[in-house]
This record gives sequence, structure tokens and C-alpha cells, in this order.
Amino acid sequence: MMHIQEFAKKIGVSPETIRHYERIGILPQAVRAENGYRIYSESDIEQLRFINRARQLHFTLDNIAEILAFREDGTLPCAYVQELITSKISEVETRIQELEMLRSELLELNKLPQELQINETTDCICQIIETDKDN
Repeated sequence: MMHIQEFAKKIGVSPETIRHYERIGILPQAVRAENGYRIYSESDIEQLRFINRARQLHFTLDNIAEILAFREDGTLPCAYVQELITSKISEVETRIQELEMLRSELLELNKLPQELQINETTDCICQIIETDKDN
């Protein structure tokens, strides 16, 4: 049994994160000691580790709540999780393409100061950003 500070430190989250997870229901309300302090068990640690790992994988809190609901109902959530992973892979691939396009554009913009006649007296805010190489 441990208090919230120790619990938070053990997992690497803030006590406020734990309180938030309790408020939204993805972490069960902690048992309270006579003095009102929250007390956590090993099963709470296991659940918070799961939540923390799912967050690292960019699962939303709603996704995590749904996964936990499967388990609470006695159903294995693996098929649902597999669907989420497939969707996340697609999202990541799209984001990678967007980032590659952004990188190319930034590399082109980075060359502009050498190509442009930078004129500090112009009415534009910044010639580098306002230059559209496509036009």
C-alpha cells in the first residue's frame, strides 16, 4: 500500500494525472485511509502502468476507457486493440508524409536568403516566409 506521491513517482506521472484518471474513471477511486489520504495497491500500479503505456502509444483516454471496459466485462480487448493499432499506423503514415512535405518546404525556404535580395525596408513582414516558390 502506498500514498499518491509514492504511487505517482513509481510510475513516472504526476499526482494530478492520477487524480484526473480517477475523476474520468479510467483508474478506480483509491481507497482512503482514516486520515483521508488515498492509498494504492499493486493492482492499481498495474492498471496505471497499462494506462501510461497506452498513452505512450498515443491511445486516447477514450480508447483506454473502452479497452478497460472490455476487461471489466470479462472480454479480451485484443481484437479491438488490433483495430486501433491498424488505424494508428495509418495515421502515423499520413503524418510522416505530411512531415516529409513540410521538411522539403523548409529546406527550400532555408535556401532562400542566399537567393533573395533581402530588403529590410520592404513592406512585408519576412520575405523568406512570404515567398511562394510555386508562384
